[in-house]
Amino acid sequence: MVSITESSSGEPVWLFGFGSNMDIDVVTKKKGCPVIEHVGAICKGYRMCFNMPGMNMCEPWFANSVKGSESDEIHGIALCMTEESCKKMDGQEGVGGGGYQKIVVDLETYDGRKIKSFMYFIEKGEEGNPSSRYLNILVKGAKESGLKDIISLSWPTIQYLSPARSRSPTDLKFQTPAHCQRLP
Repeated sequence: MVSITESSSGEPVWLFGFGSNMDIDVVTKKKGCPVIEHVGAICKGYRMCFNMPGMNMCEPWFANSVKGSESDEIHGIALCMTEESCKKMDGQEGVGGGGYQKIVVDLETYDGRKIKSFMYFIEKGEEGNPSSRYLNILVKGAKESGLKDIISLSWPTIQYLSPARSRSPTDLKFQTPAHCQRLP
């Protein structure tokens, strides 16, 4: 695992999105980070979990990557963006300020490319269940980006939270608690 603070080449950079960053609308509109290209990708040797503490009642846990076994993998989205956009994302993800670290990982894209990419990572302990709102963002991003293994690591969590545990993850829609919904 190689830790990175920033790139200085001036070339576009790749960032691996596996949580809410799988949703291109969230990245481009909500976070304001234009994306040059995006493609489904696999990061082998890591697994996704929900062990990044959030805001207790509405967003209790966020997605994180942790080192796994050789058979573990995370399916997500490789995002190609400018260094400026990547630095903006870093600020929003808390890089250098107590949030995630950036590491470099090898990705295999769904179209057959092998690329080096940044990935957000932090070593944390306790895992929890994310909010239904957050899971909806993950499922939406995975579906819209055509991921083959929709959030492979989080499926047990989705099954646990879902009242219809036998349904496919692509059919799920979670209800957001009223106290977490945006006011008009």
